[in-house]
Amino acid sequence: MPSVPRPSPPPGPSAGADGPRLAWGAAAIVLLSFAVLPALPGPLVLDDGPALDLARQIAGPAGWMEAWRPGADPGETLRGRPLAAWSFGLQAAVDLASPVALRLVNALLHAGAAAVLAGLVRRTLVRLHWAPAAAGRTAALAALIWLVHPLALSAVVYVVQRAEVLAGLGMLAALAAFARGMESSRPGPWLVASAAAGWAALLAKESAAGLPLLVALYDRCFVVDSWRAVWRARRGYYLALAAGWLPLAALVAAGAGRGGTAGWDSPIGVGAYLLTQGEAVAGYLWHVLWPHPLVFDHGPVVASLPGALVPGGLVLALLAASVWGVWRGHPLGFAGGAFFLSLAPSSSLVPVASQTIADHRMYLALAAPVAVLVAWACRRAPLGGGLAAGAAALVLTGVSAARHGSYRDEVTLWAKTAARRPDNPRAHHNLGQAIFARGDPAAAEPHFRAAERLRPGDPDTRHNLALCALRLGRAEEARALLEANLARAPDHAPTPLALGEVRGELGRQALAAGRRMEAREHFAAAAALRPRDPRPRHNLGNLLLEQDAVEAALAAWREALVADPGFGESRRALALVLLRTGRAAEAVPHLERLARDEPGRADVRAALTEARQAAGR
Repeated sequence: MPSVPRPSPPPGPSAGADGPRLAWGAAAIVLLSFAVLPALPGPLVLDDGPALDLARQIAGPAGWMEAWRPGADPGETLRGRPLAAWSFGLQAAVDLASPVALRLVNALLHAGAAAVLAGLVRRTLVRLHWAPAAAGRTAALAALIWLVHPLALSAVVYVVQRAEVLAGLGMLAALAAFARGMESSRPGPWLVASAAAGWAALLAKESAAGLPLLVALYDRCFVVDSWRAVWRARRGYYLALAAGWLPLAALVAAGAGRGGTAGWDSPIGVGAYLLTQGEAVAGYLWHVLWPHPLVFDHGPVVASLPGALVPGGLVLALLAASVWGVWRGHPLGFAGGAFFLSLAPSSSLVPVASQTIADHRMYLALAAPVAVLVAWACRRAPLGGGLAAGAAALVLTGVSAARHGSYRDEVTLWAKTAARRPDNPRAHHNLGQAIFARGDPAAAEPHFRAAERLRPGDPDTRHNLALCALRLGRAEEARALLEANLARAPDHAPTPLALGEVRGELGRQALAAGRRMEAREHFAAAAALRPRDPRPRHNLGNLLLEQDAVEAALAAWREALVADPGFGESRRALALVLLRTGRAAEAVPHLERLARDEPGRADVRAALTEARQAAGR
């Protein structure tokens, strides 16, 4: 069985090596800065907001142990991933939690991971008997391309995917420490560092679950000549590394499928999900070479059997070749094995309903094909291959910068997502929300209707359709939508509040048309649906006063002030009616507060003087 002989440790860097290293480092910083700059001030999207909320809880009274508590809310992406959650909590604690600051930290972590990757590739190439200088140049080019590739940066600019970046950094550090230990006369400290980095990766995200197997692949393909030797030589190390699966398993089990969006109980079956991963992985591989167009959110794509045959067959062939190469101890077997192991937690049998395809999952998996392609090019033509790799890095930097221009605002981001994935209901829904927030319900409504067509009965979409109808003057239509929503999803929190707003609008319309009894019914219903909103109670009080129900009007205004003590309109109405009905002593405290809150109002001061005189003060 062919094997890779274990070489002597590669020579250390020469005294003159600092100059080239500084040049490579400066180039990497410039290119990375240019690639991510357009995305830095972009808004937080999808799970970013809930992640930041959790970070503030961790930095506040909840404390740092809050990161260990898994959550059922699928939006809380950081729950049950303590290392990633702590990193966000630390930024929140020092008040550096703006989108720019969060993405800058992601970029710094990514740059560190690229530096570790460069060292790992260099050591590996030297093991394959490359000259150290050539190995260093090739490794630097491979790391530079990975650093600026749009697929890798998908996990950097989508803030909450720092979990993916941390997991990738931990896995690379574990591999690099292992490789360094295999060159040392005292490997023990390096193996301890490798196991610690592996544990950190597992506590950052479940995508690191394949790390113990990944290190074993490296051991077999580059260090020893048989699988038996892998176990015999370092079984204690592998047991320590695999022990990290225990806390990971506990966190995954406690997470209960991340709110039903992942796991065996997902609404997407195992078979359908597995079929879709053929299209997903084949697409990832194509985007290694041609990263356009990339999509921020593919949505719940599910492939059909005929459409999955060709890409699925290609992926299975590559998987079979990788397994054969690993068994034979071939370096390309390790590259293939590393690619599939990095993707296995999210692109295999375990369904993830919210995103069957996601570009950020390629964060670490991208390193293997990039390193193989750059090494092949530099080996075949050292000068030409190096120039081609450098040119590729420049082109990819430009592609990344152009793509990240989409992050300047939510409308642009979701418009491009919906254009590239028109069957994604979440893209249409979020685009509608972004347009609605700009004050254009007429333009938002078609996107909500598209989302409703693709995902019928979704309570959030129906809620937003009702708000569009209300803003466009179709209050009865809004009422029908919200009442139907309340009947179908009684626990959907925004629906009663929105329905209360609609009933209040219907009350105002009925009052303007002279239908006072109908208006009274709407105002009473709105008050019940919106307990913290003083306006329905205030309007009800005004209507009751018109109907000479003075005591009922006073009661309604008092309820409005319970809902919001600072609501001056109800306090003014209450005080004036009390004054006019001979209860000046009761009116005085209300008028005194109004005088403090609104010192410029002469009518309030005059009424206060009158009330004090009438009360004998």
